[in-house]
Amino acid sequence: MNKTETANKRVFTRTVIIGGILLALLLTLLQMAMSRVFPEADKLSNGIHLALKLLLFWLVVTSSVRTISKIRRHISALWLLLAGILISAGGVLLHLLSMQLIASTKELDMIINYKSLLFFTAIGFIASVISIINNKVKSTFWGNVLEVVFIAVVALILFSV
Repeated sequence: MNKTETANKRVFTRTVIIGGILLALLLTLLQMAMSRVFPEADKLSNGIHLALKLLLFWLVVTSSVRTISKIRRHISALWLLLAGILISAGGVLLHLLSMQLIASTKELDMIINYKSLLFFTAIGFIASVISIINNKVKSTFWGNVLEVVFIAVVALILFSV
C-alpha cells in the first residue's frame, strides 16, 4: 500500500467516525428538544421532527463528503459514496443506542423503530450522490442536469413503489 492509499484511508476513517458521532449527537439533542417542545406527538410535530432530521442528515453527510473530497482531491467517488452511507448508518445506530441508554436511565418505556435505520441510510446515500456530483463534475450546467436527473430517478422509484 503506497502513501496515497494510506492517507486516503486515514482521512476516510477519521471523517466517517467524526461525522457519525456528530450526526448521532445532533439527532439525540434534536430528539430531546422535540420531546420538550412537543410533549404530545401529533402530525405537525412529527412532520417538523422529520424535516429537522433530514436537514441534519443533509448538512452532516454532505459536509463530511465534501471534506474528504477537498482534503484528498483524487479519492474515488465510490469511497465518497461509502463514506456518506457509513456516516448516516453509524449516526443512526449511535443515536438509537444513546436513546436506549437515556430511556433506561430515566426508566421510560421507549420503543425505537429500527426500520428508520434503512430509511436514513438511504437518505445518506442520496445526499452523498448529490454531493459527489457537485464535487466531481466540473461544469455547473452538467452538474445541475445530473442532479435533476438523479432526483427525478429517485422520485420515480419512490412514487412507483
